[in-house]
Amino acid sequence: MFVDVHAHDCNNVSKNILVVNNGLDLESNKRCLELKNKNIRCAMGLYPLEGIKLNEDGIDENIDFIKLHRNDIIAIGEIGLDFKFNKDKRQIDIFNKMLELAEEIKKPVIVHSRGAEKEVLDVLKRFDLNVIMHCFSGDLNLINKKYYYSIPVSVVERKWVQELARKVDVSRILTESDSPYVIFKKRKSKPEDVKEALKKISEIKEINLEKTKSTIFANYNLILHE
Repeated sequence: MFVDVHAHDCNNVSKNILVVNNGLDLESNKRCLELKNKNIRCAMGLYPLEGIKLNEDGIDENIDFIKLHRNDIIAIGEIGLDFKFNKDKRQIDIFNKMLELAEEIKKPVIVHSRGAEKEVLDVLKRFDLNVIMHCFSGDLNLINKKYYYSIPVSVVERKWVQELARKVDVSRILTESDSPYVIFKKRKSKPEDVKEALKKISEIKEINLEKTKSTIFANYNLILHE
């Protein structure tokens, strides 16, 4: 089985791919729930740049919805910090709230860290959680060996992603499309593209393709067990 641990609003995928749709706000969390099926799982979260648009009541409404549907989700995601496009430090308070929620309902977290990789890792140190770092683009010396790293499909084309895949142990690697937000081969990415990402990871790691595939699926089952 192929694995895409980070996509958005996917509703039609091949039978041999497991996809985790990630919510960004209350409305997309609701859509995520509606799209669940045999091959599509649901993660609910609050994207940092969406979170700072909300007042405290809006944030609490999102949290309460996730709590209500805790048995329908396999992770809290997408959450984190994004200082590339907005340096509002209120993001940190919201991130802490989402991590506290994850601890309370005992779910792993899928974490966005663009332009704030060190800050994200500093916050995560205060929590005892299973962590998937989504599309990590920070200093490779910051890699935490306890965490999982989802390698985006851009590993096929981008050297910095290839370096990330080379640095992370295969026992901590997952694959993702970030569909439809990643541009892959001059088009929007889709879950099926993780098949090509898997081939590239296998090549980088110098590990048999089937072994790489089975290892990543095993990683998925370890951290996102249902």
